[in-house]
Amino acid sequence: MKEEETKAIKQGKPWNVAATFNSFKEADEFRTQKLLIWEENSKEGMQIKVRRRRSDERFVVKIRLHPDFEPKLEKKEKKRGKGKKKGRKTDRSDS
Repeated sequence: MKEEETKAIKQGKPWNVAATFNSFKEADEFRTQKLLIWEENSKEGMQIKVRRRRSDERFVVKIRLHPDFEPKLEKKEKKRGKGKKKGRKTDRSDS
């Protein structure tokens, strides 16, 4: 028997719904307008797609920034000290 290698598939960044239309023609016009605006503003890495909803026969336009163009967040270093001491008694002498 062969041992099957299981490769973990990492989910990509989710798509955001930009608009919903009753016909593909309207959705496609919206998509082309967005693409032209992005070209004028020189936005790189933006993706757009039209998907059909089968349940109500409508078309959805979805947008996202490609994960390769996503700004990477810098990780902050954690403090390795004790920090604040919990339950610490303070010397208070009331005169």
